[in-house]
Amino acid sequence: MIINISLKIRLFFVCFFLTNSLSYANVDSLIQIWTNNATQDSVRFDVINKYYAKYLFVQPDSVFSLSSYHIDLANQKDIKREKAKAFKLRGVVFSLKGDSENSLKELEKAIELYSEMNDSLGVAHTNNNIAVALYYQLEYQKALEYYSKSIAFYKSNNKEEYLASSLVNVGSIYLDINSTDIALKYFNESLRLYEKLGKKDKVGTLWENIAISYFDNGNFYKAIEYNQKAIEVFHELNQPYYISKCYTFNARVYKKLNQIDSALYYVEKGLTFQKEFGADLLVLQNKVLLAEILLSNNDIDEAIRVGEEVLNGVDKYSTYSLKRGIYSLLYKCYKKKDSHSLALDMLEKYNTYSDSLRLDQNKIAVIKKSIQEKYEAKLFDARLESELSQGKMKLSQQVKYYIISFLGSVFLLCIFFFYKAKRLGFEKDQKILSNKISNLKQLLNTQSKLIEADKMA
Repeated sequence: MIINISLKIRLFFVCFFLTNSLSYANVDSLIQIWTNNATQDSVRFDVINKYYAKYLFVQPDSVFSLSSYHIDLANQKDIKREKAKAFKLRGVVFSLKGDSENSLKELEKAIELYSEMNDSLGVAHTNNNIAVALYYQLEYQKALEYYSKSIAFYKSNNKEEYLASSLVNVGSIYLDINSTDIALKYFNESLRLYEKLGKKDKVGTLWENIAISYFDNGNFYKAIEYNQKAIEVFHELNQPYYISKCYTFNARVYKKLNQIDSALYYVEKGLTFQKEFGADLLVLQNKVLLAEILLSNNDIDEAIRVGEEVLNGVDKYSTYSLKRGIYSLLYKCYKKKDSHSLALDMLEKYNTYSDSLRLDQNKIAVIKKSIQEKYEAKLFDARLESELSQGKMKLSQQVKYYIISFLGSVFLLCIFFFYKAKRLGFEKDQKILSNKISNLKQLLNTQSKLIEADKMA
């Protein structure tokens, strides 16, 4: 079953941390390397992982096909780590396709293997991917729990680049539940880390999420400005998946501004990328947006044509918001064309999925309140801990002051008594000496008198 995906544009690092470059000339030469039994196993696996890094966001279907070979080769060579990488890769591809249920299944397999190997870093990376899949299932609290596990590991092991990507994802969740102020705190902290590390190529997602923040606050021109920054980064990195979502976002902004030509231009560009990428669910969502733009431009026949294309493919997906959106659109189109029976049929289906969507919205509202309360409690605990720490520091400083004052007083008293004792000793010695001199004078006088008496006799 394909799970519900929010129509809001959200970009995530998928935390699939692989090597960054591929030095080989073409795909055929790569295939010759990883299929050649005479080649060293380490080289074969290295090439496979480099292929993933280069083509994951460009050709996800070919990457997924290669993962099956990767698993077979890992089983043949009995290398758990490579098998875990392959399962993690499959989970990422399912997430990109919008199939979070199968994504979670593959990622759990990877977690199990990493746990058996006591590979804490592998577990942390995979926890990020699980959190992405849970996000798409509207399981925001569980997603935050998985992110918290990874963030704690990254902080304690000084993995700042990985920490920055997790902070982006956490911020995106808060942005999705309209807690913009909290989201921006996470985005800014992530931006600070990337700038510290000199990872300018990683800020595209941050620009896009900041653009969404401006859009949600009604500042549409600022949203376009920051979205354009993101597009430039994603073009430089050759990431059509993210480029297409940026184009779709631009189309939404221009539709809000009632600039229909620009909206049509960007929605068509987004569709071109998404069709090449094979992101079927994104194509359907973008076609709904295209039909909405056409309807707002009174091109009703074309809006109906596009809308019916979506209707024919939408049963593959259990996305309440997507179905509700297309039923609402076609209801308005049929009503304008005076096709009352078709309009009534769309209205009945719209009401059916509105109830389901309302349950999801109520669920999100409850989750939002719970998450905000936990965040506020966390802030309170942090403030309390800070106040206690400051109190302890102040008390410690006061104790140090009193100890220093006491020791200083004792030292001064010691000096005072030392000099006083020295003075008293000097006075005593002086008195003794004076007495000796006096006695000596008396003796001299006595002897002088005796001498004079002898003379007289």
